Amino acid sequence: MKEKNVNSEFHNLLQKATSGNNECIILLNQNLVDVISLEVAEKIYRDCIAKAGDFTFVLVGDFDG
Repeated sequence: MKEKNVNSEFHNLLQKATSGNNECIILLNQNLVDVISLEVAEKIYRDCIAKAGDFTFVLVGDFDG
């Protein structure tokens, strides 16, 4: 489980800091997975992810042309 990972707390803080504490950043844990409903998950998707028009995409890697 993620809670047993010693880097978990640091990762959570880093996610919040790099997102500007955006409300759409949801830190998953087992309790949340156990209690979230399909309706709530769909609402989160529609509110935060489905409208990608203001996203900034950064592609990194080794690209051969």
